[in-house]
Amino acid sequence: MHSIFWRTITAISCAIQLAASDSGQVLPDSEWKRLLADGGRLYEHGHFNEAERAMQQAVEYAEQFPPLDPRLPSTIHALGFLYQEQGKLAEAKACYVRAIHLWQKIGPAEHQALSKTLDNMIGIYMSAHEYEAAEKLARSRLREMEGASNWRDRAIFLNPRAALEFRLRRYQDAESSGRQSLDLWQEHFKGEERNYAIVLMNLSMVYEAAKRYQSALDAGTRAVAALEGSDPTLRPVLAWALDNAAHLLSKLDRLGESERLYSRALETAKDVFGPDHPTTGRIMLEYSSALRRLNRKAEAKATEAQARTILRSTKPIAAAVDTFELGLLGR
Repeated sequence: MHSIFWRTITAISCAIQLAASDSGQVLPDSEWKRLLADGGRLYEHGHFNEAERAMQQAVEYAEQFPPLDPRLPSTIHALGFLYQEQGKLAEAKACYVRAIHLWQKIGPAEHQALSKTLDNMIGIYMSAHEYEAAEKLARSRLREMEGASNWRDRAIFLNPRAALEFRLRRYQDAESSGRQSLDLWQEHFKGEERNYAIVLMNLSMVYEAAKRYQSALDAGTRAVAALEGSDPTLRPVLAWALDNAAHLLSKLDRLGESERLYSRALETAKDVFGPDHPTTGRIMLEYSSALRRLNRKAEAKATEAQARTILRSTKPIAAAVDTFELGLLGR
């Protein structure tokens, strides 16, 4: 199975900044602040596992704050973001569900923060193939996002709309929404390479579903080009983009080029996620298929066996949380 799924644009490009923001209260505990600073620095240098450990400790300190202190759900959200960036969907989902319940308890004062966590949750559902849950949540968000007044909110809003249209197989509508979003990100490209590339990858999925494979490849290779030489925080997205482009080259029977990009995707995934990560395993499995088509049978067999060993140990994502449980009635 191809490992690229529809991806949503997170409303906070670096959620660690949200966790570290001043909420108008007494300055936070010094250890909490130190861990946030460490997590942010490690994230910016692409050391995701180390950043994750720092944020896990930061959550433990935040749990000692007074009840309904917004620093706790913001720190949990930041940890969820790090999990999501690494493809750890079950862990990310657990964080977001917990953060959502806390934001709801705090009340309307944290509505904006709640909305951002909900937007990230849509991405978890889409990546986990939980399309019905993603659709429910996206529809609840679209009613609010349709009134967005600034360009960035409009660009973000167009992505879940395109996802819904894709889900309903309205590929022309999905393409139109995706291209509108892409135009906005391109106009404000500096610092938005991640979101620009994600929209391109999503558009490539639309084109592939419509059997427009060359258009899909063109969008996929543009995504790779946008991420090449970018800062370390974008290397997870680069791994996905390389994998996506390799898959599309394979569709077009350009096997030598496909194998080279799969090799790059695999090396990037090992470097970013680690050799035993499920994303690495999924890319490795696809790579084995490319090797088999190139008649490199022994290498393909060994690569497939290694990939299946990794994937057997993958922690499954829990069943979808219904939007009723998230308290979204009337939103």
